[in-house]
Amino acid sequence: MLSLLPNYKHWIGSYCKKQTGYPIGVQYISDVITLVKDLGNQMPDKSWMLYLLEYFDRYRNVPVELNLFCEFDGQVYFEAIFNGVNQGYRFKQIPPIIGHSYKREIITNPKDRGITYKLTDLTAGLTDSYVVNERNLNAGSNQQERDRLIKKIKKIKFEAARHATCLEWHNRKEDLPFPIRYQVEISMLQYGLDPDGISVSPYDSLTPYKDDRSKSYPVTFQDIGLKNNCICYTINSGISHDGTAYDIQE
Repeated sequence: MLSLLPNYKHWIGSYCKKQTGYPIGVQYISDVITLVKDLGNQMPDKSWMLYLLEYFDRYRNVPVELNLFCEFDGQVYFEAIFNGVNQGYRFKQIPPIIGHSYKREIITNPKDRGITYKLTDLTAGLTDSYVVNERNLNAGSNQQERDRLIKKIKKIKFEAARHATCLEWHNRKEDLPFPIRYQVEISMLQYGLDPDGISVSPYDSLTPYKDDRSKSYPVTFQDIGLKNNCICYTINSGISHDGTAYDIQE
C-alpha cells in the first residue's frame, strides 16, 4: 500500500567541478566520508536523511547515487540508488561506524551497460561492490516502475554531466529540514575518465547547490580546504543559507 504521508524534500551542498567547467567524458567519481560524531537522532516519525555521493548522467540528468542513509527508527546504512529508486543493496557487510572512513566509488561501464557501486571501509580494510544493469534493476514489486527504470538505463550515456556532494532531507511531518544525524568529514573528491578509475584527478572548485524551498538549513560546512591535494570539508550542525563555494588558488 502506498503511503499517504507527504514527503517534503530538501537538499543543500555543492557541485564539484573544475574551474573551467565540468570535465567531458567522466566515467568514475569517488569520495571519502568519515563519521566523526553521532549528534543524536532527531528525525520526525517516518522521515530520513542522506549524505550523498551523486552524479547526473548526460542523458536527461538521470541521478546515480551511493548514499549514507539515516532513518527515523535508528537504522543507518549505505545503499545504491538509480534514478531515485533504492536498489535494495545495503552493503550489510560494511556497517557505518563512528571513527571509520569509507571510500565511495561509482563506476560506469558503457561497454557492458552497467554501473558499479563500490564501498570500502578504509579503517577495517573491507570492500564490497554491487553492479546494476538492465537485468537486475530493482523496483520492488512495482513492475511498471521497473519497466521505466529499464528504459532509462538503456538510454543513458554512462557519463557524468554533474557531480554533487550534499545532504538531503525527507521530512514526512512538515516542510522543513530537521537536525542532522552525524558530523562527518568529506574528502578525496575525485573523478576519472576511464571506468577502471586508474587515472583519477581532483576537482578544484565547488559551487553552491540547494533546493529553492528553504531559507535556512540546520547544517554548516566547515574547514573547507585541501587534504592530500583534494578538496575536503566538514559537515556539522549549525545554520546555513546556501551551499558551499570554493576555488583552489594556484
